[in-house]
Amino acid sequence: MGEPSASTSHNAAGVGVVYRVCAFLSAFLLFSLEPLVVKMALPLYGGSAAVWGAAYLFFTLALLCGYLYAHMLARQPLLQQVIIHGALLLAAVFVLPIRTPSQAACSECPAPLSLLVVLIERIGLPFMALSATSPLLQAWWARRGGEAGNPYALFAFSNLGSIVALTAYPFAVEPLLGLSVQSLVWTGCYVMLMLVQFAIAANLLLQDKNPAGAPTARRDASSAGRPLNQKTPANKEQAGSPISRGSRTKWTAISALQVLLLLGLTNHLSTEIAPIPFVRTLPLALYLLAFVVVFAGLRRLRSLGVIQALPFTLLPVIVLLALHEKVSLVPYVALHLAAFFVLLVGLTARLALLRPPVAELTEFYVWVAAGGALGGVVEVFLVPHFFTTIAEYPIAIVLACLLLPSSASRPAGWFRWVLDAGAGILLAFGALLMVRWAPLEHAGIAATERLWLAIAAGLALLFFRRRLRFAIAVAALLAAGAILPDENGQPLLRERNFFGSKRVVVDSQQRFHFFVSAGTIHGIQLVDPGSASEPAAYYSRSGPLGDIFQWGSERFGNREIGVVGMGIGSTACYRQPGQRWTFYELDPAVVAIARDPDIFSVFDTCGADATVVLGDGRLRLSEDVSRRYALLILDAYSGDQVPVHLLTREALALYLARISNDGILAFHISNRNFDLAPVLTALAADANLSVLERDDLGLSMEDVKMGKMTSRWIVMARQGQMLPGISADPRWHMPTANPDLPLWTDDYSSLARVLQF
Repeated sequence: MGEPSASTSHNAAGVGVVYRVCAFLSAFLLFSLEPLVVKMALPLYGGSAAVWGAAYLFFTLALLCGYLYAHMLARQPLLQQVIIHGALLLAAVFVLPIRTPSQAACSECPAPLSLLVVLIERIGLPFMALSATSPLLQAWWARRGGEAGNPYALFAFSNLGSIVALTAYPFAVEPLLGLSVQSLVWTGCYVMLMLVQFAIAANLLLQDKNPAGAPTARRDASSAGRPLNQKTPANKEQAGSPISRGSRTKWTAISALQVLLLLGLTNHLSTEIAPIPFVRTLPLALYLLAFVVVFAGLRRLRSLGVIQALPFTLLPVIVLLALHEKVSLVPYVALHLAAFFVLLVGLTARLALLRPPVAELTEFYVWVAAGGALGGVVEVFLVPHFFTTIAEYPIAIVLACLLLPSSASRPAGWFRWVLDAGAGILLAFGALLMVRWAPLEHAGIAATERLWLAIAAGLALLFFRRRLRFAIAVAALLAAGAILPDENGQPLLRERNFFGSKRVVVDSQQRFHFFVSAGTIHGIQLVDPGSASEPAAYYSRSGPLGDIFQWGSERFGNREIGVVGMGIGSTACYRQPGQRWTFYELDPAVVAIARDPDIFSVFDTCGADATVVLGDGRLRLSEDVSRRYALLILDAYSGDQVPVHLLTREALALYLARISNDGILAFHISNRNFDLAPVLTALAADANLSVLERDDLGLSMEDVKMGKMTSRWIVMARQGQMLPGISADPRWHMPTANPDLPLWTDDYSSLARVLQF
């Protein structure tokens, strides 16, 4: 048989480019579809835990179904594959473009079930078609035989498309296009992708010698089963041999662990450290990049020395976690992300080493998807019921250390296993003993802890070649840290649910109780029983909210007051006799904490008879048609961020419908990362409302002693109805408008446009 001609090689290269573009575009569309649809559904269904859980469950299971469909289809003759998948691609066109639901799919059903019905109706077909594209393309590429090369490289291009979509959506797509335009552009790109897949299928049918027969990959398993970039199989499964149960278990377990590590780090950074804009984007992008790096060329990993860098990136993170250290934000996040990426590359390399022959690649992706779904379901639905902190993150780190590929020989017999385990435990135990018995002279306990744990971590470097010993040393160091006292404040309570972890901390001087959620203080109460009715933090009487109640006391009289967002209930301290207060709170754990008399007494003291309505504030207000508030306070926060669907033209119209003609709207917009004043200014101008702002940024020593914090508030009223006292107060001023900022609506909003540095 002669060598392939130059024209054949060029044709193969050209076809390869088309395959790569198709894999890239399908993943890009898939990852941009999720935020588009969820953002469309938020105004109708709200942001409750059940609604977010339903959305997550749909995307996870739909991806798994797409991979399973691709696996089953790839086992059919090529002609049937093309016909069936072509029919699915065409059927999906008939549900496009994606439209914002105007009403619930099932008015009598619970919101999560109704949302599931909407998602299945609106995007079920296109989502399944897109999720099946990458494994199908790889199976078709493998049919091309010797000219094709590495089909797993298409998996790398697919993940690259996901990364681009992940970063482009919040910074390029969302700031420029409204949801309706996004939907039209997305539809056009989908049709283009469909045509490209039709062209690929036609080309494959023309070159395939037996399109109506058994799949080529199965007819020639000996050649198609060769591992990628190697001349011998990549794992113990020989080409054409059945896949063992052990291989499936390993694929699932590694994939599940990767997702647990991803979500654990994301939750740690976003709920226990500090609110960071788009923080969830960074770990997910690195997660996808690890697949790109590994599947684009496994051989390069050794020369890069990525896995060998693990102890130098991971052990500083272990010391920080063990000591509860909060170094400056940027290096702290950078250290965690570096260690996370190296761990992920190691796990992905282990997964790649266990990959099957290309004849079975679609089944490989099914089990990888099943593992990802399992890890996600465990993290989202089970972990919050078992842990009150983000404990899954260090646990996932330890398990990852155990599963990394190792160049060392396996331990011989049970004695070596016991020896490895004992060495790791003794290392941490010795560090604890030295903390107690060898304190540093003229230094506090914290300095001693740092020294001996750092020394123990340095010694753990010697264990790296033995994965069990290294993993147990890491686990023991983390356990030792859990025993050591936390100098950042004594926790009185830790709580965790779907909305994240929450804690109540008392300061070292026993003067304040702090309610902290997602790295942000959401309420402060003075411990002194005589100050139980004194509002603190952002709600101080000398602050903007105090002004509103001071100048509005006569107007508010014996009328109704509404508050969206409860916190610890500090706003209730302004309640006057005869007033009827209603709080709208999304998170039931927040209500329980505010009503716990052993921790916070401010709500029971000031607003015990207030009505508390659980659920998304906007959704509950839309249902509460009889209310007419004299004052409606918008104080809902998700961590450090006001939910976007509460700051749109449609949301403001709802608020105006729920206040009296002389009613006041008060927006709490304190934020480290986003400047929301121009957003509300534009909304007020659009609705022809009076608007004023007060930035209470200067604190006296007396303010600090009373637990006051800086805050920003905006008030709105219909023309001629602004409180005269506030209008005359020079501290209240017209907020600065941004003429370049588009009006936020349910169709358009962009946090990237209001990001401040």
